[in-house]
Order: sequence, then structure tokens, then C-alpha cells
Amino acid sequence: MQVNQQLLQTIIAILIILAAIIFILFKVVKKIKQPVSGCSGCSSDCNGCELTALKKDIEEAQKRKSMDENSSEKNK
Repeated sequence: MQVNQQLLQTIIAILIILAAIIFILFKVVKKIKQPVSGCSGCSSDCNGCELTALKKDIEEAQKRKSMDENSSEKNK
């Protein structure tokens, strides 16, 4: 009886570990196929949102970079 109980415990442990691995793999594949956009699921009106400020800073930096590239091309 002792051997059967140990075997049953081992099988249950393996099933739990396999379920955890499958769950993790599912989450990873989902993240890879459908990356979350910055504001998805957010119910805020974006006032004071750090992500919005960061996006604005990035856009301004890209504009400055393109303006610098255009002005350097004109000077050549």
C-alpha cells in the first residue's frame, strides 16, 4: 500500500509541474504573438500618465533628429 501511495503522489506532482510548464509556455507564446500596447487595459484619461509623457519625449527626440539630418543634408 505504501508503494501505491508514493506512486500516486509522484504522478500528482508530475501533473502539477506539467500544468505549470504548459501555463507558462502559453503565457510566453501569447506575449510574443500579441505584445501589449502601452495603454491597453488602462481606464485612466491619461492625465499625468508617465507613459504618455515618455511617448511625447520620444516623438520630440525623433523630430529633432530628423530636423538635424535634414539640415545637415542641406549644408552639404
